[in-house]
Amino acid sequence: MKRTGYEQKQYRERSDWYILFLAGIYNLVFVDISLDGMPLRTLILLLADFLCITVYIYKREIALPRWGKCSAFEKTMAVLLVTAAAAVAFLAVSESDHFWAGVDIIALLLAYPCICGRKRFPQDLFGVYSACSSVICILLIACHLSGGVGEPLVALLLKDDAAVSWLVLGITMNFIAYCYQENGQLWYGCHILLNAFLLAVQKNVSGLAVAALVPLMIPIFCRPSKAVVGRAAQAELMYAFLVCNMSLITGYTPLAGKIPSYDLEISVYMELLMAVMGVWFFEHWDRHTRDVEQDATVPEMRAWCQKAVAACLVGGAGILAAAELFVTEEASAWNRVAQIIVNDIGGTSGWQSGLFGQMGQRFGIWGVVAACAFFYTGIMWIGRTKRWRVRAHKLYRLIAAVCLLQAALLPQTMVSLPVYTVFFILFMQTQDQIQRTDAGCQTHENGGTRCIGIQIDIVETDQEKGENTDEADYSDPMLQ
Repeated sequence: MKRTGYEQKQYRERSDWYILFLAGIYNLVFVDISLDGMPLRTLILLLADFLCITVYIYKREIALPRWGKCSAFEKTMAVLLVTAAAAVAFLAVSESDHFWAGVDIIALLLAYPCICGRKRFPQDLFGVYSACSSVICILLIACHLSGGVGEPLVALLLKDDAAVSWLVLGITMNFIAYCYQENGQLWYGCHILLNAFLLAVQKNVSGLAVAALVPLMIPIFCRPSKAVVGRAAQAELMYAFLVCNMSLITGYTPLAGKIPSYDLEISVYMELLMAVMGVWFFEHWDRHTRDVEQDATVPEMRAWCQKAVAACLVGGAGILAAAELFVTEEASAWNRVAQIIVNDIGGTSGWQSGLFGQMGQRFGIWGVVAACAFFYTGIMWIGRTKRWRVRAHKLYRLIAAVCLLQAALLPQTMVSLPVYTVFFILFMQTQDQIQRTDAGCQTHENGGTRCIGIQIDIVETDQEKGENTDEADYSDPMLQ
């Protein structure tokens, strides 16, 4: 049965502007200012939430389902919101110092009803985020290179390595945009280099490693077409080339004293490793894609990227273990290199600064258990959705995976949490929406699928149901 015009109006997009606000304008609010004790970031997030909900109710575009018809995720969000509200009320009565931290949690949980009903991917998201983040990047560069000019405007980013997770988010967005946006390749490429430079200035090894894995994860989570893999390789080479040459930039360029120095010997080893991996990659690339069209799928690329990610993780662990071994051998030729590796990584230990360490320091063993449960649930959800067929859904899944990875290794602050929360909710809601659609469909013996209530017949082969198929358009009727 076809929907009427009124029904189509009710199912139209509800939260484009809200998501664009959180992904763009919110990133301009890094001033450490409080109004009557309320942090400015909390005030803006709360105002955005309540304004969005008020507009939805006024336009009658928000429909609250009955409790019995709610999904498990919706019930969980409702319970968390009520619990957090009760905790904030208790903190307000007890005049606790953690009151505004509880308000921050309320503001993050309110993002769910603001996003409820989303079905399409806002294609302007990447442009809005890059344009707004460029202002912050310029302020950060001015602050670093001029000895503190503009520091009050980016005060929150300079506290507790908060800039690291924010920059990894920016690099992720620009990587994805560089691979998928048809226009603006120069714009996104420059932003990749700009964010990579600022991330290298922070000299957080965990953050550099997470950002380096993003281009390798794109062909794993999305369809590995020749064009996408080629652009991902270009983006990876740009990022790696800049990071490998930070010793030249910091050693032979007149920069401010706050810029950390990089060892030239380590840079040479990194460039040799990059050259070997480049020769291996381009040899296979030329062999398997010489006569392949740009939009054709190259399934081998997914397997190679999976091996590359595994090799990076195992190699990084092996290098760290070897450095711990040689650092005690003063007579060894590798002692100096081992000391550099151990000191650089030891200062940015991911497990201590990540969600596990933060939850453990704040809540003890129960905090670690809660963090483990969160990661286990997230990994299971990501693994369960590997056969999604729509590019937008796959991008949600990719960013959710990056969210989990950076949560494990990088410090979590209110600088980047709202945007990561939005994408994680989009991922969870998309999964719930697809499960509901599948529940209303009947599968026939000939492999076809008929969805009850929607005039759509789908006949798919086994290959079309696999991971190597994309890509429904952003306005695909299956998303309605």
